[in-house]
Amino acid sequence: MRCLGAMNWLEGITKWDPVELSRLEYFLGTLDIDWTGGEASGWIYRPSLGWPPRGQLRAEVKRIAVTLVTDMYRGDPRRATARVRSFDVDLDVGHATVARALAARFDSPRPVRRDDREYLEYGTYYLACAENASALLSWYRARPEWAIPPRSAEALTYLLEVLLDRLICDDQSRAIFAALEPLVASAGCELRGVALDFKPPIALASVVGALRLDAPTASAHDVHQTSWYVETVGPDGRIAGARIGVWELEIVLEGYPRGPEGRQLPERGRAGPSPRLDLTDCVTRVSSISFSPPRR
Repeated sequence: MRCLGAMNWLEGITKWDPVELSRLEYFLGTLDIDWTGGEASGWIYRPSLGWPPRGQLRAEVKRIAVTLVTDMYRGDPRRATARVRSFDVDLDVGHATVARALAARFDSPRPVRRDDREYLEYGTYYLACAENASALLSWYRARPEWAIPPRSAEALTYLLEVLLDRLICDDQSRAIFAALEPLVASAGCELRGVALDFKPPIALASVVGALRLDAPTASAHDVHQTSWYVETVGPDGRIAGARIGVWELEIVLEGYPRGPEGRQLPERGRAGPSPRLDLTDCVTRVSSISFSPPRR
């Protein structure tokens, strides 16, 4: 296991977040990504799973898995501009050595659990100890769901109840904001302007029940159907965006609407190029709820 001489590159990778692929490769070694093959989808493993082997990693890097920020509709990433979503690396460096490098930048770590392994959370870095006392190091652009502290189910229910009450009673966004702001932390969400962002996303059924949405339906608002929104039946019997009081809601799903075990949901007609999907049995969760100011 290597200790001496490891700190120069190790201090670099723990001091400057590897948000760009070029920075990650500068500190850990070249990956030599096959941009014309399957690796263009943004999943890279070294040593490579195919033959011949690719890349030239530092001697201290035993294995690495990298995911890139990709958009299949706007072209493949390239080395000069590619951004890193996360990486997991097995190092031939002692756990204590890596811990010292992280402690030089961050305050006391927070213990978290990932599957059957204990990690220490330093910012968006995660450090675990292998059986031989070497380091397992991960980095994420945003905190992964498994590391988010559990929310209070009661606090979430109360937050949604207050949201419904304020949407019915208030016509000023600042009044709604004032009512929600003290509740968001314990409910596991963030209040951003007139939007509630849930981290992790919450069950669609809880939103449908709390906000009393009739015949919940989903449609996409972009031609690639990458973003899906919850609609409901309006007073005129038409399917449209949810509305409570004078407020128009934008309820965003975390991804394509699916039923249990990934099953396709039945259609309820179309909204332009997008199908309208019946959300009665949907298990896809809600990532955010925002409310538009009343129209004058």
